[in-house]
Amino acid sequence: MYNDILVIKKKLYSKGFSIMILDELIFEIENLRTEDSLQDILCILKEWKNNDKTVHELEKTIEKFIDSFWPKENEKELLKIMKLLYDFKKDNIKNIGGMTMNERLYLFSLFDRFDSCRNEKEKEIIYKKLLAKNRI
Repeated sequence: MYNDILVIKKKLYSKGFSIMILDELIFEIENLRTEDSLQDILCILKEWKNNDKTVHELEKTIEKFIDSFWPKENEKELLKIMKLLYDFKKDNIKNIGGMTMNERLYLFSLFDRFDSCRNEKEKEIIYKKLLAKNRI
């Protein structure tokens, strides 16, 4: 699995992606978090991995958060968080159409969920979530 991830990272770098996977985004926001109001976006990002919402729905949620959030304090750190969210949306969500399924699974931190699927119906949910077509 680790070698597969290295190959995927190299492919993504060669395509010009700045690679930040969903789990890294969550980690960065948790470490920079200075306001309780950021707890909402953290919960949404964490829950998205386990629900059946698509990448487009995640994109809309991120856009809505970016458009409506107004920092109360520590503006410099909050601007970093906004940039992280914007870059994740721009690099991962907007470019999803040119990615392989493995690249999608990696960037959206869904390898474990996909590998734990017990049947094709569960896998199909993840294909739909990542806007991919199952080739079976």
